[in-house]
Amino acid sequence: MRSLLVALALITLTASAGLAKTTSPEKFVGDWEGKLDIGTPIRVVIHLAYADGKWSGTTDSPDQGGYGIALSEVTVGEKDLYWAVDAIDGEYRGTLSKDGKQIDGTLTQGGEQIPLTFARAAATTTPPATAATPTPQVASQPFAGDWAGALDAGAQKLRILLHLSYTGAAWGGSMESPDQGTGAIPLSMVSVDGAKVRVEVSSIGGVYEGTLNADGKSITGTWAQGGLSFPLNLARGDASTLQAPNRPQEPKAPLPYDTEEVSYPNPRAKITLAGTLTKPRTGGPFPVVLLITGSGPQDRDENVMTHKPFLVLSDYLTRQGIAVLRVDDRGVGKSTGNFAASTTKDFVDDVLAGVEYLKTRKDVNAKKIGLIGHSEGGIIAPIVASRSKDVSFIVMMAGVGVHADDLLVRQLSDLARVNGASDQVIGYVGAATRRMCQIAASPADSASVQKQCAAVSDSLKTQLAALDPTKAEMAGQQANGIAQLITSRWSRYLLTLRPEETLRNVKQPVLAINGSLDLQVSSKMNLPTIEKALKDGGNKDVTVQELPGLNHLFQTATTGSPMEYGKIEETISPVALKTMGDWIVARTSKK
Repeated sequence: MRSLLVALALITLTASAGLAKTTSPEKFVGDWEGKLDIGTPIRVVIHLAYADGKWSGTTDSPDQGGYGIALSEVTVGEKDLYWAVDAIDGEYRGTLSKDGKQIDGTLTQGGEQIPLTFARAAATTTPPATAATPTPQVASQPFAGDWAGALDAGAQKLRILLHLSYTGAAWGGSMESPDQGTGAIPLSMVSVDGAKVRVEVSSIGGVYEGTLNADGKSITGTWAQGGLSFPLNLARGDASTLQAPNRPQEPKAPLPYDTEEVSYPNPRAKITLAGTLTKPRTGGPFPVVLLITGSGPQDRDENVMTHKPFLVLSDYLTRQGIAVLRVDDRGVGKSTGNFAASTTKDFVDDVLAGVEYLKTRKDVNAKKIGLIGHSEGGIIAPIVASRSKDVSFIVMMAGVGVHADDLLVRQLSDLARVNGASDQVIGYVGAATRRMCQIAASPADSASVQKQCAAVSDSLKTQLAALDPTKAEMAGQQANGIAQLITSRWSRYLLTLRPEETLRNVKQPVLAINGSLDLQVSSKMNLPTIEKALKDGGNKDVTVQELPGLNHLFQTATTGSPMEYGKIEETISPVALKTMGDWIVARTSKK
């Protein structure tokens, strides 16, 4: 489930997807300007050209001193625009207005999706006269270039990459956190004063301050975010200069099974979903499971903190004779669509499309199609099973049995407690969360909901700041983060769902597992409710199991805190893998 990690943001990288070519290229040709709100508005300008049947273009960021950055890909449809910029690891998807004067869309960068609307530019944006030929001045600017280091966040060490560029008379750049799966996050401000540098990243509320050492090859500094600060020393280099985390469970070639890249449509949403199907080499048609990711934009491997849980799970099950389909979420990787505008209802439709696709394959046993859903996927799987007789079984990994407001209050309380919060702080946060959920679940319009929740958020800020004035900034960010999460379109839909009612309508065999140290979806709160609802509905094949010592990712953990996820080498506990594998084989091996 989506959770609030105030100190460090978990972001998933997305990649490009194409659109059909248009027969009216002149609609998009020309200059367009918009403002990107990443805490402070930043102008973004794109220049689109069409010649000899090919699209090309450049982008400028005047407020960051960046000009003429080449678009690595431009694809245009009748009303749709897609472009990507490899240099900043960003991509944009937008739709042209009826009058042809505006493009409404979303910029995805570092896994974060930010609304960005373009209008026809009155005049082409040009760089300052001092930057007629913009080139990085590395020799005269000792901070310019690539820097790499490890952020010591206590429970874990995270690789950090900082890219600084000096073009003309202006600084710019980006930062990355490979261990959190981010791409290049744009820097909102860079200032250099002699041997000192200050970098601000307003989109995640972070600031880095450092001092260049005498040899010019390293920077000693501190990263501050959410009222906390951590040592961060950097040296010249890229990701290859830092040791990557060890992930021993990831499969390595040669593999004893076949791997196939697949894609299929969701006709209802008019999108294409892409993924990987793994299957044994002999003995088909095979039983198959479709994996359903947790909340937030996820790729087919459900990549988090350099772990690839779905890759490890698919490898294990395929070796047991079970075919596995894992899929990029809509708008992520090679799947098309708009993730930011989607809710659980849309993801249900995507899974139903996956079931329909599997039924068309001759190497799949259409009578033995199962679902494995993790976290939000554990909400989606029962909904799909209650609607489709083609689903023969489901596995709920950290699935949800209670209403979303109870879940969120418990989640935020458990996370606050493991991070050392007092009972009073937990009480304030829980009460504010409950009230915001009540507001968000009402039929009021979005503006009204946001206004009311903002008032609750302001009250929470005041309460938390009064307890410890030195942490007022962090309290404000926490309160704002809770309000932003709960007022989102995704959360408001989630608050309308009744998991218990859905579970009473599921008649297929169900395995529900949770880790005893799961702080995002409490096993104590959810497993009993799941079991009761299924049995109350007359389900005769229900297996519910709490797995001791495992966290939300089903890793063997110490506290269950999300801050441990990246530090733990294990991706999925062998106990969890065997529990799922044995249960599925027992229900699919019968003729």
